[in-house]
Amino acid sequence: MKKFITIEGIDGVGKSTISKKLAEIIGAEFIQTPYFKKHAEKNCEDKFSYYLDDLIQLKSVLKEELKEKTIICDRYVHSTIAYQGNYIEPKVIMNKYDLLIPDLTIYLTVNEETRLARLKIREEQYNFVNDMDHDYLHLKHVSNNFNKMKDMMIIDTSTKTIDQVVKIIQEAI
Repeated sequence: MKKFITIEGIDGVGKSTISKKLAEIIGAEFIQTPYFKKHAEKNCEDKFSYYLDDLIQLKSVLKEELKEKTIICDRYVHSTIAYQGNYIEPKVIMNKYDLLIPDLTIYLTVNEETRLARLKIREEQYNFVNDMDHDYLHLKHVSNNFNKMKDMMIIDTSTKTIDQVVKIIQEAI
């Protein structure tokens, strides 16, 4: 079986860019969650269960893909916990729902100035602003939840290039 690597962090840290680049370089499969569902609507009352259900459904896909290739997953259980609820240790959720436990989880961080600059580029490129990217109280709560998690390798992307971050992850794999 190949490796299951998850990349976590708040929006603007470089998760998708780094995940795609890493997958390309090492010949891995890139997967982004939510996988089966669209992002939950603002009025969704139980986003935790909504996203957790997607991860439960994804399990069989991951198991099948891992027979052939390493998987680089942009967001997994850690993001579901950090964004959608009160803090629960990720392994408790993975064990309770028999989800795959990653071989390596990377938590990307960034300073706020750099994050906002990256978001501005993305917003101009796609002509779309996600209000949640600018909800600082919520993002502080999310960051606090991430910071409580113990089973992650932390990489600050503030002053690193994409290639530098990818190289750090490659060395950890």
